[in-house]
Amino acid sequence: MSFNLRIVFTGVCAFVRNADESKKAKMCVVLPNGTGRKLLREEESADGKSLRRHRGFLQFKVSQLGALASNQEPLPPDADAIWYLDRHRLTFLTSPTDRKREPFPLVDTGISNIAKLDLIVPKFSQPDPAVLGENPPNTVLAQVLLYEGVLTTNPQLRQWVFPPTLSGRVLNPNLSHEVILSIPGLDQVDVIASPFEGGSPATRWAITGPEGSEVTITVANLCDDNPLRWETDERDRNPDEDFRWYYRLLAPAAQQDLSSDMRGLPFPVPQPIPDNGGNAQGMNCIPLQTKAYAFDLDRYLPTGFVLTAKG
Repeated sequence: MSFNLRIVFTGVCAFVRNADESKKAKMCVVLPNGTGRKLLREEESADGKSLRRHRGFLQFKVSQLGALASNQEPLPPDADAIWYLDRHRLTFLTSPTDRKREPFPLVDTGISNIAKLDLIVPKFSQPDPAVLGENPPNTVLAQVLLYEGVLTTNPQLRQWVFPPTLSGRVLNPNLSHEVILSIPGLDQVDVIASPFEGGSPATRWAITGPEGSEVTITVANLCDDNPLRWETDERDRNPDEDFRWYYRLLAPAAQQDLSSDMRGLPFPVPQPIPDNGGNAQGMNCIPLQTKAYAFDLDRYLPTGFVLTAKG
């Protein structure tokens, strides 16, 4: 069997390139921790605005789980599996059909179509180094380590406007609500979720697909009004207030300095262009790219079919 893999990132997901080119992990996707028992997280944003509750999860087809592939009874093709992230580090171990090929290097062809923090708030575009550490602070729900494949974006773009408060100019980019990692020619991918704090064994799923098929795994971090992205006829587009979650990934001192530079104004969030398309399917919750930063999480990358030992 040989299938093509698509890992789709959507919602509040911050992409951080590794500034240390000698490392195998070329990018870390950081999901801010928006969980909680209250629908609105009040007084947690440094600009004094409320933050809407979010939940991060993995989504894939039940029929593609390797453990169920040999089931005698056919599984419904539209049945989805949902697994909630809670302080996990995700890695993907790919098994190519051509066992002799080397892993594809990570190629970025379309990540330019997501928001860039260094253009929006130039002095505050570097993430807190702790969020890229082995045991990140509670502001981080999950890390996803990427080291191979081709990164593109969903071609369905929407135009947004960022205020010139700190950038010095109005920004009106066309942005995608999905970043897609593609890896062709696989006969299996193992999804490995390891808890930050350790102590518990890693959760692991083997996922496969029929010959010539496309297997999609979604990594989402979406607000709880429509997290499963049910289709709707809603056409109104609102400011992406959830963008404020990204500022929680700055160091505490940087958040306070940003608040001071804004002189009491709310932190910049993307404003919609009127009549520029619908707001369903998570299009109002866009990924972001921070300034590159050197990090070393290579010890957590899988090698062969054995997870690399810590230390």
